[in-house]
Amino acid sequence: MWKQQANDGGWPSHTYGLLRSGQSLTPFVLEALLQIPNQPVDKIDRAIEFIRKNTNPDGALGMMDPTLPDYPNYATALAVSAICRAKRPGWQQQIAPMIAYLRRMQFTESTGWKQSDPPYGAWGMGGIDHPPPNPGHVDLSMSRYVIEALRAAGVQAEDPAFTRARIVLILLKKSCGSACILAIIDGDLLIDAVLCVEDVPCRSLRGKTGCGEENGESHHDKRDVFSGDAQDGKTNGAEGGEPCSVRDQDSIEPKMGDK
Repeated sequence: MWKQQANDGGWPSHTYGLLRSGQSLTPFVLEALLQIPNQPVDKIDRAIEFIRKNTNPDGALGMMDPTLPDYPNYATALAVSAICRAKRPGWQQQIAPMIAYLRRMQFTESTGWKQSDPPYGAWGMGGIDHPPPNPGHVDLSMSRYVIEALRAAGVQAEDPAFTRARIVLILLKKSCGSACILAIIDGDLLIDAVLCVEDVPCRSLRGKTGCGEENGESHHDKRDVFSGDAQDGKTNGAEGGEPCSVRDQDSIEPKMGDK
């Protein structure tokens, strides 16, 4: 992977037009590489400098081309996690505006959302504000990466951002089934801080990659949940709260082809 690093320190896509800037792929790759010991410091510093140069004054990574946002919430959250893991000189100052940006992007009262609104407490694609009634594209993986980033940065479990996130996670738990939300994440901090819903033994689910796997089935469409159509624990054919799997949404999936 280090051999694929560009001269500017980033990892651009040579396949997908939407990812060609490298703004979301660079922290994605860097965060993975940093989990392996003894990585080259000079190349780490080049990647972090790429992130710094492509972070706008609002703290968002992924917005340097205003006509083609590159998954700003993904990019910024992954960058925060990678920078916190690397802990290079000045890392706390670098992440401060990024954390502030991620806080602003949560669907809360500050952008007109009420606790009774289905997207309340979640994160969408980011980049621009989405006032009610249209949150734009929302899925659980974006919220997951932001929550991970906040925890990596030392945000405490009782922080209002996590309190709000818990609301949408419980909504999804009720809609998808008791195991669905807990089974998608195997990070200890996430489980301990946010995902332990009182009536589900969350620790017994750590490490699983999805739910409903016994039958080889996967139900991961949550459009009814976020549009407010989910009722009585049913969503998209998962009747009676039957578990659904959302693990396959965890990776960055390009939405358009080459340009």
